[in-house]
Amino acid sequence: IERRDRIIVGVNQYCEKEERFSGEMFRLNPQSQKRALDALAEIRKKRDPKKHRSALTELTRVAKNPQGNLMEPILEAVRAEATVGEISAELRQIFGEYTQSAARFNS
Repeated sequence: IERRDRIIVGVNQYCEKEERFSGEMFRLNPQSQKRALDALAEIRKKRDPKKHRSALTELTRVAKNPQGNLMEPILEAVRAEATVGEISAELRQIFGEYTQSAARFNS
């Protein structure tokens, strides 16, 4: 790749120069953050733990099946008030996590 025997667009040819961000960094309002965390704690406290765990278990079971359709188990997990982070963690255990460096050299 470095000798350019094999051309990979965006890696060793046709690479764009990286632009530097010159704007102001976003700062989260601490009061907004506290309200969001309080609302999340309230949801976790009020949701049905059996329904929640059951929905995430079903999501994991379907994800392990190569022909499994994840849409309905994901929707069921949302209905059971699972968070995006909880759903993502279940899927991450099965599929792993995308990294750009691994994807670049797997082709």
